Amino acid sequence: MRKNWRGYYKIKEEDPKEIEAYLNTFTIQRDGAEYVTELKKDGNTIDVDAFVQAFELPSPCFFLKEMDGHIRIVIKGWWSWLRTQSVRCRGYGKK
Repeated sequence: MRKNWRGYYKIKEEDPKEIEAYLNTFTIQRDGAEYVTELKKDGNTIDVDAFVQAFELPSPCFFLKEMDGHIRIVIKGWWSWLRTQSVRCRGYGKK
C-alpha cells in the first residue's frame, strides 16, 4: 500500500460488481425496527454483538453498502442524532 500526500494509506478502489458479489455472501436477518438479529457470511454465523464491538458501532442497526468503490457500514439514525447534538450545542432549537 502507498501513502497519499497526507501520510494516510491509500486504499485501492475495487470494482463495484466485485463488491456487490462479496456483499451478497452475507445473509442478514433483521427485526421490525431493522436491528440486525442474525449475521452470516457464507453460511457461517457471526456474533452480532462481537461485530458491533469490533467496528465500534453505536448499535446493531446497520447496513453493509457499496459506496464509492468501497464497502461501508451505514448506521441508521446516527447522522440525525449527530446533527441534533450539533444543533443543540450551537444553541439552535431552544424553546
